[in-house]
Amino acid sequence: KSVNDAHGHHAGDVVLQRFAKRIHRSLRRADVFGRIGGEEFLLVLPSTTTNEALEIVERMRLVIDRSSEHRYAPAIRYTFSAGVAERRAGDTVALLYARADRALYAAKIGGRNRVECAA
Repeated sequence: KSVNDAHGHHAGDVVLQRFAKRIHRSLRRADVFGRIGGEEFLLVLPSTTTNEALEIVERMRLVIDRSSEHRYAPAIRYTFSAGVAERRAGDTVALLYARADRALYAAKIGGRNRVECAA
């Protein structure tokens, strides 16, 4: 939203597309990645422990933290925050998503550009 406000919707679209491409390049075949609305994305990492997921997402965060779009003046720098949650026995998709979303919210209020794990 801040990119759209400062640079226009085309710039916001470019940032979202480049972000998605950067993330997509780091995925395994079984991983699922998609935009779920606005500036929020969902990443599903099958057969991955919580610690492995935290490492994967932190590596992605570092790649994005070093990213910027130089075709705009000034260059648009962007980061991302993430919430990680592991599927538990008996979880519905809604429960798993809610835990991940709470972790994402914790990352945002904790200073942004960080990864938090659901309790």
